[in-house]
Amino acid sequence: MSLVKAKSKWVWTQEAQEIDPQRIAGRPITDVYPHYGVEAPAMLLERGYIVDASEYQGQTDLFDYV
Repeated sequence: MSLVKAKSKWVWTQEAQEIDPQRIAGRPITDVYPHYGVEAPAMLLERGYIVDASEYQGQTDLFDYV
């Protein structure tokens, strides 16, 4: 399994949330996979399920600023 590295951290996309409600768009993937942080399987990125937090454009919440 090849891993890809994020500039900041990986967050879920809307596409991932539509497939699995536990994957909330904009939330870190560590909510579901605690062992992945800055590095994640390339397959998730290729399928459009994750995006670097610095590139995510969507709704933010209070936890993004704390």
